[in-house]
Amino acid sequence: ELLSGYDLSSNAAADSKVLIDNLDRNGDGFVYDNVLAENIRSRGFLVKCGGSVIRNCSFRNIGMAAVALVFELEWGESGMAYDTQIENNYFENTGYFKNQTLYSPIAIVGLGMQAEEEYLPYRNITIRGNVICDRATDYALYINSAQNVVVENNDFGIRWDEDGLVPYASVFVNYAADVSFSGNTYSPYLT
Repeated sequence: ELLSGYDLSSNAAADSKVLIDNLDRNGDGFVYDNVLAENIRSRGFLVKCGGSVIRNCSFRNIGMAAVALVFELEWGESGMAYDTQIENNYFENTGYFKNQTLYSPIAIVGLGMQAEEEYLPYRNITIRGNVICDRATDYALYINSAQNVVVENNDFGIRWDEDGLVPYASVFVNYAADVSFSGNTYSPYLT
């Protein structure tokens, strides 16, 4: 899909100005069931295709996001996650590399500050029954550039600052549409 407003008539189009992605050729998906991912400096699972399932997995000591739905133009990698299920997983000590939203234990990171439907490429995402504890990031769940996201029956735990005094919110959502929340356990202090 070519985003409107970009001129490809020149052979010297800047790579930072072009996004071409064919969702029909974006991979066939995968199923990870009962997998242990631990002691990884980078991400646990980096999802760039549709029709994927991550369930009953454990993520421990992951430096960045444990499950990241991210396309990365700057690395020459593209692909959008859609029709994705993240269910009944356990997350412990994730996001310690840097405290950034894109390193939240579950992170959907997209085009930033666009609210129009065509700029919300991640769609039909289910995040259900996950337990997140001892995270090093402000948020347990970060959602950006997504539509039709179901978030239910998750335990997002609590994160405190270095002094143990200030609790953080559990979830951060921006530039998303049709996101529903039900039955989740949040920090008792902020949501």
